[in-house]
Amino acid sequence: MVVPLPILDNVQVDAAVVFNSGTGLYEYEYTVTNPDTNTGMISSIEVGITRPKGGSVFYDTEELSLPYGATDKTYGQIETFGNSLQGLINPVDMIPVGVETPKGWWGSIAASGYAMFNHSSRITGSVGRIGVIVKSGV
Repeated sequence: MVVPLPILDNVQVDAAVVFNSGTGLYEYEYTVTNPDTNTGMISSIEVGITRPKGGSVFYDTEELSLPYGATDKTYGQIETFGNSLQGLINPVDMIPVGVETPKGWWGSIAASGYAMFNHSSRITGSVGRIGVIVKSGV
């Protein structure tokens, strides 16, 4: 039996940046749309957050949160945990970020320098559209 290859054409990504004067953070909003004609699914979204080696970031990372199980963790808490694994995962320098995810999605950061968004049921043509937000002081 031959299984047809999934079709994943004309996926659209829209981006916008908003400065939130109340928090002092920039909110990078991404919307991914998978047309109804596609049979392929999108299971994750990755946004690059690397910075030059040794580059400095001067703002309070405690304002930045990431969904982590039943509770949120701050960027600083995740960074501290990652640093404790330094010899194992060798993380790259990253811009501190927080993420907001839609219901049913989860967000994380990867040692390779990405803010990641995942969902087990994936974005299909029938679901169509999902929006995620990355927050940062830069």
